[in-house]
Amino acid sequence: RCVRAAAGVEGRGVNSPLVTKAAATELPPRLKKPAPIILNNQVLHSISDERLDVVHSIADHVEKNVLPILTPVHKCWQPSELLPQSQDPDFMDKVQELRKRTSNLPDDYLVVFCGDMITEEALPTYMTMLNSLDGVRDETGASQTAWGRWTRAWT
Repeated sequence: RCVRAAAGVEGRGVNSPLVTKAAATELPPRLKKPAPIILNNQVLHSISDERLDVVHSIADHVEKNVLPILTPVHKCWQPSELLPQSQDPDFMDKVQELRKRTSNLPDDYLVVFCGDMITEEALPTYMTMLNSLDGVRDETGASQTAWGRWTRAWT
């Protein structure tokens, strides 16, 4: 039986020996809200059945059309590779040279460059968020599903 944890509310009726009932904590009626489903001792983050159907229905499309266009990890570069390394003894000289070379660029370019750097640094956060979604989660970091491979390659 599939059971919602904490509130003790019966879930989607999935029959599986792997689904167990978690200890129920009775809450006052005004504080009750759906609790996560526990499967194999892991929390499943709920998503509507309709949205989960969409995720599953486009998995083949991701496999055939999205994965082939991803750049292999060994060919990827990072914006920070274009900047001087702070541990270099001549770091400040390289920074001054970079400033000279870019002095004629509009401020908009600097803003975009900084925004891109921040986004690149946050990619692990995006991957963590994607891995919490039903239908795309990659709990092991090695899932061979199209979504698992895309998430690892994209981030």
